[in-house]
Amino acid sequence: MYVTKHIRILAPASMEKLASSLKQALTGYRIPGNVSKRTGIHSLEEVRDDWCIVICTPETPEDPEITREIGTFLEKGKRNQVLTILAEGSPDTSFPESLLYETLPDGTTIRHEPLAANIVGTDGLPDEKKLKVERLRLLAPILGVLFDDLRNRSRMRRNRILAAAGTVLLAGAAIFLGFAISRMRIMMRQNEDLQVQYEEAGQAMQEAEEQRDLAREALAETTALQAEIILAGNDPELALLLCLEYLPEMGHLTRLTDVFDRTLETLCAEGFVPVTTEKSYRRTREQEIGKAAPVALTDLGPRKDPTEGKPAEYLEKLMALELPFEVKEYWDHPGIPGKIFGLAEHGIAAMDADSLQLLYVIRDEITDRFTTAPNGSTYWDGTILAALPDGESRIVVGRTFVYDGADGTFLYEIEDYGLPGATGILRASAEGWLPMWLGDNLFVIDLADGHEIQALRSPGGNSHALYGEKDAVTDQTSASRLLIYTYPSVVLDAKPRIFWEYHAAATAIPEDLDGKIALAKELLGNRELIESEKKTYHLE
Repeated sequence: MYVTKHIRILAPASMEKLASSLKQALTGYRIPGNVSKRTGIHSLEEVRDDWCIVICTPETPEDPEITREIGTFLEKGKRNQVLTILAEGSPDTSFPESLLYETLPDGTTIRHEPLAANIVGTDGLPDEKKLKVERLRLLAPILGVLFDDLRNRSRMRRNRILAAAGTVLLAGAAIFLGFAISRMRIMMRQNEDLQVQYEEAGQAMQEAEEQRDLAREALAETTALQAEIILAGNDPELALLLCLEYLPEMGHLTRLTDVFDRTLETLCAEGFVPVTTEKSYRRTREQEIGKAAPVALTDLGPRKDPTEGKPAEYLEKLMALELPFEVKEYWDHPGIPGKIFGLAEHGIAAMDADSLQLLYVIRDEITDRFTTAPNGSTYWDGTILAALPDGESRIVVGRTFVYDGADGTFLYEIEDYGLPGATGILRASAEGWLPMWLGDNLFVIDLADGHEIQALRSPGGNSHALYGEKDAVTDQTSASRLLIYTYPSVVLDAKPRIFWEYHAAATAIPEDLDGKIALAKELLGNRELIESEKKTYHLE
């Protein structure tokens, strides 16, 4: 059934009568002048975008024609132009599955809450009396305005009528008082009528307040859905701020408190947790991270020229060493005192820094077999030297093989988890950890024994930087703070850069809502929503 050329109502056969009533309710609505002035739309006939209104009952998901029509809209990318009106049942039993769930290109499935009017009565059947208000929820997105814009117009009109009536009645009361002595009976009767009018006006005000509360609850539900999407995009601080706009006032809304709890659990978890976007992080912690020296992806760690500042004879002695291969470069590490290292295409030599005595050579069958690429190039130049906090040291060769820096003993091979080889690898951190990318997964490995500190599954981007404090002795930067690209979200147009912070232990979360809110504010510090964020999420 078509309301206009571009607006169609889909309904199961049993709801044809309701569909006709809905069409009449929509076509009979007079668009307010201020809305027409803003949108340029004076009647529904002037709407040019295609819209689909689905009357939902438990029969709707089983109706093949309705399913096919909805599918056509979704294939055209018009999900937001499919509106629903719940007539019987609940969203889970009456909404078609294609409106509730969407599979993203990366395979992730997200749940949607389609914009829905609700006319289910107390007996579980459609209550057509509710169409007068609920039609506004359908008309608002079609006209490109907020529900409040249309609802307030109706409320203002009723208030003007009541105000005018009150003015007339008060004027009449003044006239009657002038004739009080001679017309006492008439005055008493008019006073009784005036009392009735006052009671009706009070009832109208109460109804208006109830409608305002319902509208605020609807806005809180929408904001909770936005917070859920933002949380999925790894920005829990912003999700927390959106939830706090309505808590504790709206603590009875299940969706709002559920998203709030999951956001708190994310920020309070043990290990690496996402915090917020780089832009927001810098806005609130600029002074803190301004002291940090971020380590870029290509920086493989400290490499000093051991001959710098040494006499010429030292260099001559170094060049005269008899080694099993031709050394391409000599270097040392501030956290591994007393040694210098010679890097060749297929080997590493460790020497005493003072006597230049050869200590050991790393060149075995394991690494020779795996560190030469098919094209003849070598991975040896990606060698990483790492100092551990307990004074031990490690040498990582070919992004895979780990040796003891003290004597060159082979210790272990870094697990590849069956994923593609390391596409990005940083210097070791001050904790003796090695962040490395395998495909789209970021793994943090403890170089002491090779065990996994944490795996961040599919954060995306293959790019990150360390922002922790730098150790003055080893010149290695802490991994306590990471900056990572993530996949694009439906909220942000481009790939956001998300800060992650490492927590050695989880933070305990109170059981009561007031305690949770107090903890949330403590975690947020002084951060508040800025004007542009309030405007984006309609919280002005």
